[in-house]
Amino acid sequence: MLLEALTSIQAQRSFTLGRDLEVVVADDGSFRSDSVQAIARAQAIHGVKVLRTRGRTGPAAARNFAVQGTCGEWLSFLDADDLYAPDALELRWATTQAHPSVGCVVTDYGEFAADAPFAPKELRGVIASTPRRRLAVQAAIDSGQTLVLNRPLKSFVGTMPMCTISVFVRRDAFIGLGGFPEGYDIGEDLHLWLRIAATQTLAYVPRVTAYCRKGHASLTRSESRLNLKTARCYEHLARDPLMAPIRRQLQALIAEGYLAEGYA
Repeated sequence: MLLEALTSIQAQRSFTLGRDLEVVVADDGSFRSDSVQAIARAQAIHGVKVLRTRGRTGPAAARNFAVQGTCGEWLSFLDADDLYAPDALELRWATTQAHPSVGCVVTDYGEFAADAPFAPKELRGVIASTPRRRLAVQAAIDSGQTLVLNRPLKSFVGTMPMCTISVFVRRDAFIGLGGFPEGYDIGEDLHLWLRIAATQTLAYVPRVTAYCRKGHASLTRSESRLNLKTARCYEHLARDPLMAPIRRQLQALIAEGYLAEGYA
């Protein structure tokens, strides 16, 4: 799947790997023979750099480690089992040029089954098709136009129309917040994106630019929507001064998580 992900980056319109794009693969303790072979093939691709962590560090630490090996002004993330649309980076970059004040560009994304043929034209946007998640960006979905939001923290809590593979974030904004909080198996992305929403002007583009593969042995395959791990991440987040405007909402979500686990 890693090589499929890299192929989707090589296929980006308007950008050439190794000239316009730098790609860093974080090898977070790969040991299976097929994974090791894929890493070796990835390393042979011009413009791709492979950095190896010291053992298994988890998704947050691995992404942070990869960022350390880059020097670009803008960062985009893609898990090894996911894919970019051919115009993903072209659209995100064009949005930063049209709206130079933004610190983050967010788009919709699609989901496809791991055991079914990949048919992107048939996939609906997850944000646009989920009533709760579309609330904060409804105006963009209705108009089909980019929506610029200044520090939309309050409207994002409980709805979160951001997914890591569909985000384009300024490097200085990412570094300034310390990157992804480490030590979490799940929730580290929500943690960071809420802090981004508390500090940055965001542009939401109602277009699908990335695809998430579902139904295989991923970290979140068997996780419930809001479980103990996520609740504990919220507890840490609630102590952040940036979250003062939404602390009560976070406390309610924490309680919801523990109750859901208790009745599971």
